[in-house]
Amino acid sequence: MRRRVIDTNVPVVANGRDDGGRPYAVECREAAIGFLRRVLSKRERVILDSAGEVEAEYRTYLHPRGQPGVGDRFYQEIVRNWTLHERIDLPTRTDGEYGDLPQEL
Repeated sequence: MRRRVIDTNVPVVANGRDDGGRPYAVECREAAIGFLRRVLSKRERVILDSAGEVEAEYRTYLHPRGQPGVGDRFYQEIVRNWTLHERIDLPTRTDGEYGDLPQEL
């Protein structure tokens, strides 16, 4: 089974509006929606940290009721279904970033 770390920006973009209420580019939103749908349909595991920081960030920007956006639905699905997520220890560096994850693409 494939495992993924999914940055909060992906479901936020899939929802379609940034914090200022402006829409994201259609191409970006379609790519984010397609990616999240593939992750869910293939039942890939989303990595969440044991400390709960990743889930807390998701909760800050996404609605756990699964609406109104695709990103919200993604969040609802991974939190409710234990087979879609995996909690692991993710050590942080002194600057608060996760040491085991790339910081730039």
